Amino acid sequence: MRSARMPARKGQILTRMPETASARGHAIDKPCGALPGNLPEDREQRRKEEKILEYIDENLFHSFLSLEYVAQHFGKSSAYISSLFKKSRGMHYVDYVNRCRVAKAEDILREERARICDVCTAVGYVSLTTFRRNFVKYTGKLPAEYSR
Repeated sequence: MRSARMPARKGQILTRMPETASARGHAIDKPCGALPGNLPEDREQRRKEEKILEYIDENLFHSFLSLEYVAQHFGKSSAYISSLFKKSRGMHYVDYVNRCRVAKAEDILREERARICDVCTAVGYVSLTTFRRNFVKYTGKLPAEYSR
């Protein structure tokens, strides 16, 4: 059943809303499998996204793991990978990688007496300066102070 009144034109006030299927008490005709997020394409997209995130986690301590490398490896743009990462992990890609690398370096320095340059390369940094800067940023200490 439709409303007796026509929809309002620009500048007119709509006095009665047209009835909708839900207002008439009818069930929505879409099956649950067709809801957004349950479509086969959506499930496939989620699987692809999960593979990207797993790949990042598996390769965190390799020096080649840049945002650009991951994007190229999966045939996506850097912006797409960055957005996916921010949405799923709640932080920027670079912050996540650096936090994980510094946490691993802390574990190594805590457990064994290792040279800082060896720890630096073991956790995926190429530059000792970058390693030290990030170590201080996330721990508040220099690697040499931490290992004492």
